[in-house]
Amino acid sequence: MRQRAQWGQASVEKMLGALPVIAGFCPWLRIRELVDAASPVRDTAELTHGQVIEVLVTHRLFSPAPLVHVQE
Repeated sequence: MRQRAQWGQASVEKMLGALPVIAGFCPWLRIRELVDAASPVRDTAELTHGQVIEVLVTHRLFSPAPLVHVQE
């Protein structure tokens, strides 16, 4: 007697690479906290200095290519 296959819910798989690993180290290294403690932020700023430095460090570790036109 044959049994019918039962399928679960559809899933989506994505290759994320090293980015989740690098992002996991940022809180452990306390980059954002240390930079924000050393540099004050204006009330009109959208991001803190620590957030910007954390993104730049993450980008440099994830994709070590020259940052051209980073201000854009």
